[in-house]
Amino acid sequence: MSAIGPEKEQHASDQSALPRIPPLYCPIAPAIHPEAKDIDDASVAFVERHGLSSPHQRVRLATALNGMAGRLAPHGSREKVQLLSDLLLWFLIFDDLSDEGALAGRPGELLGLMMRLQRTLDAPGPPIDQRPHTVALHEIRLRLEEIMPAQVEHWVAEMCGCFLAEAHRAVADTDVSSPRYDVSDYVLNSFHAGGALAVVALLPGVEGIVLPPWARGNPRFQALAEIAACISVWDSDLFSYVKEMQSGTRINNLVHVLLCAREINEQEAVAAAVAMRNQLMDRFLLLSNAAAGDEALPVARYAGCLAQYVRGALDWCLLTTRYQAPVGRSALLPDVCVASAPSTDLTTPVGIPSIAWWWDDDITSGHMPPQPGIPTDRASRE
Repeated sequence: MSAIGPEKEQHASDQSALPRIPPLYCPIAPAIHPEAKDIDDASVAFVERHGLSSPHQRVRLATALNGMAGRLAPHGSREKVQLLSDLLLWFLIFDDLSDEGALAGRPGELLGLMMRLQRTLDAPGPPIDQRPHTVALHEIRLRLEEIMPAQVEHWVAEMCGCFLAEAHRAVADTDVSSPRYDVSDYVLNSFHAGGALAVVALLPGVEGIVLPPWARGNPRFQALAEIAACISVWDSDLFSYVKEMQSGTRINNLVHVLLCAREINEQEAVAAAVAMRNQLMDRFLLLSNAAAGDEALPVARYAGCLAQYVRGALDWCLLTTRYQAPVGRSALLPDVCVASAPSTDLTTPVGIPSIAWWWDDDITSGHMPPQPGIPTDRASRE
């Protein structure tokens, strides 16, 4: 086993009460873009220019980024990875605004902002208003149209899903009569609300991969993209749990959901989340290896691209300052298991209805490009 990232902090008196994160299975080699530091600096300048941060926040933002885009897409061109990095920092700032900033606990205002943001993405022409979040996202949309036009439609659709999930979360968190998420609802919401799928939608363009026309509608490719996004979100949930609990902000976290839904203690909830996460990693590797064996070179490159995204997201979680708990309390960094999967049952579905189809037999067998007018096996059964 090996760990990547800063040296594990030793605060014995504080750490003894914290839940320990068991080893995370990730047999994928880390990588980083050679210009990652310059890309981070340019992204900080981007948000400063749009009034989304102030110069005195520069160091905090740069250390929070810590090469994020360069880890997710280490082989992309500088211009495209820069666009990805600017979007990622926009997401982090928007997340702060909605979770603990001016719009926290104010779903009506947040919904209004997200409606305007989506309209800015849907409609051509100037941004719908001059608010900093709107103008910055509008610029990202224009740059995307210029350098990765093939990704625009898919990305805009995933952004709509992101805003819809964030709206659901905001309302559920402030409506006392609203039932709390069950585990299945939370999982479905999480990898949409965090913007993970919107980021994944850009990866082929960032890495210069042109997929065959049938790929996007193919169940295996949809499953690969969704599983990659889900693993990245579950990893961030594990790393951010202690900070969220101590900061008193909204608890939108898989560990907390499992703790409440199953009536177990913190350590058991963390262990359950890691077991589920490792099971997803095993499923991702199986589907990724099958896709990599496809005769079409772009298909193999896409599988590798998603694998690098998963590893890059994990490395960012290990290194970023964003998830540091308040002074005197820090999360215990886990080991990264690279040799073999931890001892657990990795072959059966995790029992979550919203993602159960990832274990369908037809997406593990050989796939054929969908023919016009002929549904895939999974679609024909539904």
